[in-house]
Amino acid sequence: MKYFLIFISLFSAGTLFAQDTQKCLDKSKAFFEQKEFPYAQRTLEDCLKTNPNDVDILVSLGGVCMKQNDFDNALTYFKTALKNMTKQSPYVSYVYTRMGDCYTHKKDFEKAGKYYEASLKYEPANINSLVGKGICEEQTGNYQNAEEYFKKALAVDFTNIVARRRLIALEPDILTQDELVANMKERNILDPQASTYQEQDLDLLKKMLKAERDKAIKYLEDKYDGKIPPGLIVEKYPGKIYARKMLSYSGYNDLMFLLSQDAINFFLKEQVYKSEMLKLRDLEGNKIFNDKGFLTEEGLIAYSLSLNGQKSYLLPSQPLPSGVQKANMFVQQLLKQGYEEITVSEYAYLMEESRCSKQTLVNKLGVKIVPITKEKNRFLVLIPPQMLKITEIPYIIVQEKRKKKIESPDTTPVYKTTFGTGNTRPYICKPDGTLDSMEDITVTVNKEK
Repeated sequence: MKYFLIFISLFSAGTLFAQDTQKCLDKSKAFFEQKEFPYAQRTLEDCLKTNPNDVDILVSLGGVCMKQNDFDNALTYFKTALKNMTKQSPYVSYVYTRMGDCYTHKKDFEKAGKYYEASLKYEPANINSLVGKGICEEQTGNYQNAEEYFKKALAVDFTNIVARRRLIALEPDILTQDELVANMKERNILDPQASTYQEQDLDLLKKMLKAERDKAIKYLEDKYDGKIPPGLIVEKYPGKIYARKMLSYSGYNDLMFLLSQDAINFFLKEQVYKSEMLKLRDLEGNKIFNDKGFLTEEGLIAYSLSLNGQKSYLLPSQPLPSGVQKANMFVQQLLKQGYEEITVSEYAYLMEESRCSKQTLVNKLGVKIVPITKEKNRFLVLIPPQMLKITEIPYIIVQEKRKKKIESPDTTPVYKTTFGTGNTRPYICKPDGTLDSMEDITVTVNKEK
């Protein structure tokens, strides 16, 4: 009888805990739906005091913290929830994907990718993790891997807008030469008889794709009262759920003309004189308008930020911020010392193809990273002489990326087969990002500028 009473007592306590937990969750949910997120969090935290290992409360707390951009606390709650659930729990994949989201928001794409991978081990068709992993691969310059994950996401749900848009944005980096030529012909960038393209054609395609992501088609529709003149856009798959409208060459030029006129009118209202218009610069010293009065790529960003109340331009009489001036001076010194500046995407490609960490690239391979602002950097690599050591190989890797834009996709990378010893290893760094045992290897290359 005594043991039976103990069982009844424990059963009753467990039932009460379950009832209390459900009441707590219902109350916090009501606050959450009213967008009273701090109250929802406080309610859950009070319940957690009496039931600190409850998975439902911990997972809910993680979600509420994420809603308030408190990603550190969200991660703490999710990690605690994982410790208190079995591997068979239906929550496991969900918690891992939410942790991936937290690290994505923190711009730590390496960690985010690992959590998305963990989620996919438990639920291979998890759309959020497939798209999230694709974004991580894209952000770190692994475009082919990104393409693979976005296509997997579309195989699960072909209506997924994010995956489809990301794939479109990646087109310059994942399409074959023939596919790029066909795309450019559709847009009238190239002549119908063309069989290849030039570097400036690819740059123009990238600008068009970026404009489309920034709602260029909607802008033109508003400008023309819903009736865009013929020839400005190209329609693909009309009537399909994945129908796509693309800018033509004429459409992009028309877009930039209209945007430039809007920008000029905006700056005139900001008391900028017409005589100063072509001398406006952004906060990094880049010209906002070119000599023909069209917005530059940097100018478009500065104009957009200014429209949102963030002054992002300098008058001719205003000096650059001191940090930018110092960065510019340092870059000029490095250029005189035999360095060449590379783009952000080229730096990402360098990290991918070398497998080296940032520390190894800087400390062992001569790469220079010059901070402009807290979030922006400039990157430089050494230009190699006729005979070079491994410390100048980053330049060769960057040259490979540049060649890939205009040559056949199966062009053999120079640096992978010309280490002088027949070495064909694909990476110069170990999986941990440190340099492999190759520091004294001399390489013969054809210097190209």
